[in-house]
Amino acid sequence: KDGHPILTSFLAIPVKGPNGNVVGVMGVANRPGGYDNKIVEFLSPFVANYGLLIEKYQTEEALKESEERYRLLFRRSPVGVFHYDTQLHITDCNDRFAAILQSSRERLVGLDMKTLRDQSVLSALRQAAEGEDGFYEGFYRATTSPAEIWVSMRTAPLVDLQGQVKGGIG
Repeated sequence: KDGHPILTSFLAIPVKGPNGNVVGVMGVANRPGGYDNKIVEFLSPFVANYGLLIEKYQTEEALKESEERYRLLFRRSPVGVFHYDTQLHITDCNDRFAAILQSSRERLVGLDMKTLRDQSVLSALRQAAEGEDGFYEGFYRATTSPAEIWVSMRTAPLVDLQGQVKGGIG
C-alpha cells in the first residue's frame, strides 16, 4: 500500500556491540519460504561486523564531542591557560592568557620559557614538567611585552594514557 511492499515474512536480528549491548536491529523481509535458523546462522557474521561498525562510529562521535567540549573550554575560559612540553616550550595557550600578558598567541606559542626575562615562575613550571603540582604567586615581568603584573599561577603535569609526563598546564 502507498508504494511499500506487503510483508509476507520478516526476520529481525538484534545487532550487538563488542560488550554485548544492543546497538541496533537488522531486518530482512519477503524471502520466499520465510526464514529459519540456517539463515540466521548465515547472517550472524554480517550482523556481528555491523555491530562493531556501529559501536566504533558511536565511540568516534563521542570522542569528537568530548574533544570539541575541551577545545571550547580551553579557548573560551575566562582565565589564562597554557600548555607546555617537558622542555618548557609553550605548545598552546588561550586568548585570555595572551591578553593577560599583553601579547599574542603567535608570540607565545613556541616560546622557550627557560629564556624568560623574569625567571621567578620557572620553579613552578619545572615542578609540573617533573610530575608535581607547582605554584607561584608574585610580581612578574613579561618577556614578549612590557606587561608588569601580579600573578597567581598553579601548574599541573600533563600525562599520557600510560601515565608518562608529557608537559604541563598552567
